[in-house]
Order: sequence, then structure tokens, then C-alpha cells
Amino acid sequence: MSSYSFSIIIPIYNTDPKWLSTCFASIAEQNYENWECIIVDDGSTDEKVIKFIDNFIAHHPKFFLVRSAKNVGPGAARNLGMDNSKNDLILYCDSDDYLDDGALVKINDIFQKHRELEILSFNSYILTNIGIYKMALTYDGYPINQILNMDINYNIIKNKNVVWLHCYKRNFLNEKKIAFHPTIRYAEDAYYQFVCYSRASTIMIIDDAFVMHRIAFETMSKTWSIPAKMQSSLDALIFAYYAIKPDHSFLARNYPAFFDFFFKKYTKIADEAHANEKWYLDMQEQAKQFRLSITGGNN
Repeated sequence: MSSYSFSIIIPIYNTDPKWLSTCFASIAEQNYENWECIIVDDGSTDEKVIKFIDNFIAHHPKFFLVRSAKNVGPGAARNLGMDNSKNDLILYCDSDDYLDDGALVKINDIFQKHRELEILSFNSYILTNIGIYKMALTYDGYPINQILNMDINYNIIKNKNVVWLHCYKRNFLNEKKIAFHPTIRYAEDAYYQFVCYSRASTIMIIDDAFVMHRIAFETMSKTWSIPAKMQSSLDALIFAYYAIKPDHSFLARNYPAFFDFFFKKYTKIADEAHANEKWYLDMQEQAKQFRLSITGGNN
């Protein structure tokens, strides 16, 4: 039985070369042969970043560069990478993250053992300004390391809504016509994962940590204002509903509960500091009207 091939897609916008170096090296040094890495330069303006990428590509033939003429956001950039990739399994890696040693071997082994598997969900280590910790599994009511049907548990969707915690089978993504929404720039993962969860038949969750995920608070604060984050998050939740409504899936049928959970989660950072500001009140009203529209006024 032949091994699976991997396409690792990395969107980049002005990421510090010191982080790019760690990210790229973690892929180049995997003890697995059958992979390609698609680097999508999403309109970077920093010459140091552009030169670093060009130099790395020139010396590493399994890395391929796609360059966007303008900044289109991480979701649209990943779509561009997907369009230029060709392999069986898809991994989305953030440009300041890095893969654990042996990650591709272990992921391949799982997909080889479970050929029907469409999505593998794994764990990660979180790197912050103050330390490193492993994400805790907080899922109640279902087992890990087993094939699961997506209709069985609310907590899967609540706790696994970022793309860097998953490996996807390309055939599944293509057959179900799954892509990032081109206009959502923040919380684009949530939109993508909701569509995946709505259309997937099989998923497996494991506790192995295959990714080191960096949370760089200073970079986030410079890139996004809180109103922009909040509005993009709300847009992601609204657009996701209309994307999955025709699926009649567990997620689509129970969307008001998921909407309430995620809207509260995404707006938590603004609830106290901005509660009386016009943009916040307008956003809350938009959310209220959307919820009324999908429930018919019922709770």
C-alpha cells in the first residue's frame, strides 16, 4: 500500500524571517519523503521577508512559491495555495508555527490504517510570550483515537475550529467543494471548519501534538483593530450558516446554539471595554437580527 503524499500550505504576510526559518526548517527536516510545501506570499511589503523567501526557495526544490500581487488575507491565500498544490493530504501551517519531528510519518500511518478517514484532528503545543504548554483536551462524551461520525457530539465543533489542528483528505475537500470564504480575513478558520464539519462523514481526534503554535500578542495587536476582528468574526458565523444550510447536517440543524457559543467567545474581549460604543452596539444588533432570522423568533 503506497504512502500518502502531503501538500503543506503556508500563507505569509510580512512574517519575521526568524520565524519563517524555524517553520520552513521543521518541514524540510521531516523524516518523510513524499511532500511538497506551497508558500503563498500574500503581498508582503517587507523586503527582508521577500528576500528570505526567494533565497530559501532557490535552495529547496520541494518548496514552491506562489506570489499574490496584493494582500488578500489568509483564507484567500490558502485557497491560492490549494489551487497550486497536487497531493493527497492537506496541511495548513501558519507561517510562525512549526511542525513536530516525525509529524508526517505519524499522520500518514493513521490515514493508512483508516482509509475512510476524511479529517484528522490533532493537538498542539502553544508558544506564548511567557511559556509553552500543551493544549488540553476538553471534549466530553466521545473517545479519542477512534473514527467518529460528525453528528454525534457538540463539543467536537466547539473545541476544534482552527485549520492548523487538522489534516484533510484532498478528495474530500474537492468533492464537497470546500474552500475559505474569499472576503473573511479574521476567523476565516471558523467558517472553513464549520463547512468541513457540516459535510464530513468521518473524523478522528488524537491527543498527539504535531504543531507548535505561536501566539504573538504584539503582532496581533498591530495587525487588527478590535472592531475589525469582531465584525469579521460575526461575518464568518453568518456566512457559514448560509453555506451549510442546504446540507441539513447536525451543525446546520443546531446552528443557533453554535452561533450563540461562538459569538460570545469572539466578542468576549470587547464586551466590557467597548460595550457602549456605536460600532459594538451596531454589531450586537446585527447579530440579534441574524439570530431572529434563523430561528423565526424562537429561542
